[in-house]
Amino acid sequence: MIGNDIVDYSVDEKKYLNQRYVSRCLSQLESNFLVQNGNKNALFWTLWACKEAAYKAYQQQHLSCKFSPPKFELSETTLIALSKHDMKSVFQGEIHYQSHSLSFQLTWPALDVVHCIAAQNLTSIEPCLVAIENNHAATDNIKQSHFTRTLAKKLLMEQGIDAEIFRPELDMGHYRKPGPPILIDNTTKTKRKESISLSHDKTWLAFVVSKT
Repeated sequence: MIGNDIVDYSVDEKKYLNQRYVSRCLSQLESNFLVQNGNKNALFWTLWACKEAAYKAYQQQHLSCKFSPPKFELSETTLIALSKHDMKSVFQGEIHYQSHSLSFQLTWPALDVVHCIAAQNLTSIEPCLVAIENNHAATDNIKQSHFTRTLAKKLLMEQGIDAEIFRPELDMGHYRKPGPPILIDNTTKTKRKESISLSHDKTWLAFVVSKT
């Protein structure tokens, strides 16, 4: 299982000043670290990227899981290290959801842009193939989704993977929604073993594929 999320926080929306919003996104422990941090905007959105990526990874094996951001909580050891990090170099940490633990890796592809990959463990992240692109033609959600899939298709073809990206619909009880993306082989018309994840924010696009 693999999940990824990219966030462009160059436009400072100061969401971290809205306590009601913060309480819907962070746990109390994470909020405590945010209050003490000198770079609150960067830390807030970095925490968010970790939660999104971890949820995407976890949902691939637990389709009925609903996203409750405060319940995806970075470990205290990870929060201590992250609060001291330069937010430029690679960072690895741990995030928990209920009794489950996932690993994640952070990179900053540009100033004020954070990218997170989450998986069951760090050894699953290391062999991942990653594509990140800043496409200024991605001016709205429809174009962002289209260009992300185009980026993904290019990376897959470079790896000799001829497949289509498909998102099966999930029945969540009171509503239906697209589930995690899967790869359908164009020759066999069956699901491939690779785990994939797509993400986009503003003009930034990201795609990750793992063979484990």
